[in-house]
Amino acid sequence: VTALTLKAYVDSNDDGFEAGASTDATDAADAFYAKDLLTSVELYDGTTKVGGPKTIATNGDVIFNTLNWTIPAGQTKKLTVKGVSSNNAPYGPTADDEIKFIVSSVTAEYDNGTGLDATISGVDGEADITINQTITSNGTLTIGLDANTPSPDLIVMNTQGVSITKVKFTSTKEPFTVEKLQVKNGGTPSSDANYNSVVLEYKNEAGATVTNTGYFSSGVINFSSLSIYVPKDDSAVVTLKANLNSKDGGATNGDIVALDVDAEKNFRAVAKHSSAVITDAGTDTKDVEGLHMYLFESKPAVTFATDTPTGNLVPGANTLLAKIKVHADPAKDITFASSTGNSLTVQLALTREYDATADDDSLVLKDENGEVLDTISAVDFDATTEHTFNFDTKSFTVPAGQDKYLYVYGTTTDFEDPGDSIQVWLQATGDDIGWSINGNGNYHHGDIIFKGDKFGGTLVKP
Repeated sequence: VTALTLKAYVDSNDDGFEAGASTDATDAADAFYAKDLLTSVELYDGTTKVGGPKTIATNGDVIFNTLNWTIPAGQTKKLTVKGVSSNNAPYGPTADDEIKFIVSSVTAEYDNGTGLDATISGVDGEADITINQTITSNGTLTIGLDANTPSPDLIVMNTQGVSITKVKFTSTKEPFTVEKLQVKNGGTPSSDANYNSVVLEYKNEAGATVTNTGYFSSGVINFSSLSIYVPKDDSAVVTLKANLNSKDGGATNGDIVALDVDAEKNFRAVAKHSSAVITDAGTDTKDVEGLHMYLFESKPAVTFATDTPTGNLVPGANTLLAKIKVHADPAKDITFASSTGNSLTVQLALTREYDATADDDSLVLKDENGEVLDTISAVDFDATTEHTFNFDTKSFTVPAGQDKYLYVYGTTTDFEDPGDSIQVWLQATGDDIGWSINGNGNYHHGDIIFKGDKFGGTLVKP
């Protein structure tokens, strides 16, 4: 193939394609030429350029008259038309301009320059070409909470690099670089003292991990000189990490820690191709609120011990029903104390056909030394399945970084028929646990500590 001519057809207002130029009967100012839409056109065989760059004539013609493109005998090959769009597009009255090309003429010969003209047949006309490309003013950028953002949790003071919020940017049509971002303290009001600093972690265009550090002032941090890269038609995640203060430095037990992003203030994102700048939320972005974390000097972890009773039930007046492990964070002791009104609520799941005497059941909570911490007497397991142990007479302390165990005993004399069963479990409800740090405070958050409920073993009368 020694020469090939394309003809460009354009449409600016969805009223049909026109060769070379688009005109609008209602407003002549909306007319534009195909040569204005694309500044140059090239031909490619796969990744190899075989023609161009060429400009588009006023009538829409793109003439490639010095080609030397060979199609081997018996083979089929394809050319791709590529163009460079104008920075001034779109021109028309709608948000988009459309363009398509037909092949209007081909000059070809047989046998590598013998001068024998090839017969060209089956060339599609303008009406046959249904594929067109749309040139729009710019892409879009949206922001939201990433699905992998950390779940609500208890976090410990003076801990560094704690992931609090993950924010996801999603682009369409072109890449973006986010240059400015405002992070807000979404936690307890006037609680900036809970943070030493906040770190943004993300990837730049080169794929390298970048961190930027900021400090709260009146509840906000205005980050600038960022290089958050959002690929075309893809997403990028920014992780907001907290470097937490100590209690002596001003942090407060029980405060809410949350990091939000305000995309309406101090926000700037630049589109790579169109150079469009997004500086506020508009219809493209929205605020993102991080999930709540709760700040403490220390925290407990509560689970059933791996050797908690399960299997055959031998009915008795003082049956071990459950063994509960309580772990204290290495920061400080965790205490269940009488002076602070601490408590632990357990739930019972049971099956039995007949209880001879009402209100003859009881539960006892003991420590590892066998000392009684609390007794719940004169209850009926069939009527009441929720029972709260109070530490009114004796405290229970878990030293920092260690494990201690609580033992739940109960009356099972009326579980005498085969198939009768009993199970202790912990419900993920906020007030089902009350604990303190070094004997101070009465904190709860059972919904976090007992995430998804926790179940002990089931004892069944064989």
